[in-house]
Amino acid sequence: MSSEEKKDILIDKLLVKIQELEERLSKFENKKNSKNSSVPPSQDPNRLRKTKSLRQKSGKKPGGQKGHEGSTLKMVATPDEVVKLSPDFCHNCGSSLSNTQSEFLSKRQIADVPPVQIKYTEYQTYKKTCTCGCENKSEFPSGVNSPISYGPNIQSHIAYLYTRQYVPYQRMKELLGGMLNVDLSQGTINNIIAKMAEKARPFYQNIRERIEKSVVAGVDETGAIINGVLNWAWTWQSENLTYIMFSDNRGSKTIQTVFPNGLPNTILVNDHWKAHYKTNAKSHQMCTAHLLRDLAHLTELYKNPISQEIGDLISQAIDLEKKMSVGDYYQNNKDVREIKEKFEQLIKSDVSDVKHKNLQTFIKRMRNYKDYIFTFLENPLVPPDNNASERAIRNIKVKQKISGQFKNLENANYFAILRSIIDTTLKNGNDVFQTLRLLAMNNFQVAE
Repeated sequence: MSSEEKKDILIDKLLVKIQELEERLSKFENKKNSKNSSVPPSQDPNRLRKTKSLRQKSGKKPGGQKGHEGSTLKMVATPDEVVKLSPDFCHNCGSSLSNTQSEFLSKRQIADVPPVQIKYTEYQTYKKTCTCGCENKSEFPSGVNSPISYGPNIQSHIAYLYTRQYVPYQRMKELLGGMLNVDLSQGTINNIIAKMAEKARPFYQNIRERIEKSVVAGVDETGAIINGVLNWAWTWQSENLTYIMFSDNRGSKTIQTVFPNGLPNTILVNDHWKAHYKTNAKSHQMCTAHLLRDLAHLTELYKNPISQEIGDLISQAIDLEKKMSVGDYYQNNKDVREIKEKFEQLIKSDVSDVKHKNLQTFIKRMRNYKDYIFTFLENPLVPPDNNASERAIRNIKVKQKISGQFKNLENANYFAILRSIIDTTLKNGNDVFQTLRLLAMNNFQVAE
């Protein structure tokens, strides 16, 4: 082999090496973060200053908008107590004014809560013997099962603080003692939460069954530390229902356990986790918010116009969906057809440049799942993103940031059951505390 041939081979090797190093350098210069990918904000390096956002300016001024109804504290017509402040003597000469007629000037009110004292109610049963000789005994009301126990108000307060406000046991003990004058041990608090979760279990299962039959549902999952071990919190949710559960894995095994028959009548909105596509579902909708963040990162990384054009097209589709009437979904919509046709052309683009490996992977993914990108333009009930599922599952992260990890799977499941009931209550516009109180009284029903 001549020296020139050796030189050419060396140059080729060096060029390949340079391309590989440029690829690695580009990734370091354009790292993924929560603004250009699906990386959560907690993993942003050094919590970088916000430089990019998918949110567009609304043109509205900050604060309450015109026509917004305020909630100013107002006086009541019939106060519980009236204190009359009438002068008893003249501040000039000192004469008594006790027999002088008063003339009303003005009034002011104070709204406050009186000190709370625990109330003890004793139930006594009796018996009566009929003239026929039959002995008749009265029975204790439902829920009065032991010599002494805590009533539905205390039970619902504890469930509310634990599941809605994420208060840990020690702080809950302090709060209940200081505000309600109720001295509870952490063990008692845990027992009450367990009992509330068991009362809620039938309704929890009912929520799962109804989601299984829903027309559209979203799904999401997130890591959750339980006793130092990584587990997974899952949610399946619809417009009016939320179901949360914990599992030791993030794969199809969990889906098959929760929905052994799949969701055959459901369009499933997801974040493109591969396990979801193995679910027996009617169809799917890939979260466009995730796609736009991925495309923003690819545009930064490669400066390739293809990623920018695909991102613009998806944004155009989202804007179109906001303007569409129900009738627009059930006819040959010209705008929808043009968007799909242009998308088909874009994903056929040649991005074989070795420096654009991530873009190649993204385009390949789009080709494989192209039928699930614009489902939201085909059905008015399908949202373009999976934000509702992320909101439902975010409570797990908030809970752990405030209270730390779950000590065991049993307690995590208590939280999942009660949180599912609370989210479903909120979605249906009902009062959370009243719902928990009815649950404590065994007088609760899930609205159809």
